[in-house]
Amino acid sequence: MFGQTIISAGAYSAEDVTSPSITISAAEGLSGFSSSDAAIALTFTVGESTYNFVVGDVTVSNGSISNFSGTGSLFTATFTPTTDGATSIQVLSNTFSDGVGNANTASNTFTWTKTSNTETEGDWLKVFSHDCTQGDFFSSNKVSVAIFFAKTRR
Repeated sequence: MFGQTIISAGAYSAEDVTSPSITISAAEGLSGFSSSDAAIALTFTVGESTYNFVVGDVTVSNGSISNFSGTGSLFTATFTPTTDGATSIQVLSNTFSDGVGNANTASNTFTWTKTSNTETEGDWLKVFSHDCTQGDFFSSNKVSVAIFFAKTRR
């Protein structure tokens, strides 16, 4: 058999060594927004399917997670703040894995500031004129305008 080349055929499978990523978003706004919502609806989007992502993998400050559900790569939950003020939601690294055991990378830190109703809904600015009404066109070069600003005090 000297000088012969033996070639064997077989299936090739690339090893999965990629850690699953995860991103947190909310239906009510982008990370960093402020609102007087009583709770916000969160979505956790995983870069690849996972079988062991659970509510306990989510780290929060100034609040709690409820109604956690989902499978594969899409999960949802409700975040309810404990008090008005800054909140944060994050999934730390190495808390869940993909199907072959690769541990996840850390998520973005989603932040939201819960404000009171009077703070966001009590502030207003009103501008009006006695010289014209909305939609009027006028040829005068002078218009009297009144501006009122109110801030609700706590």
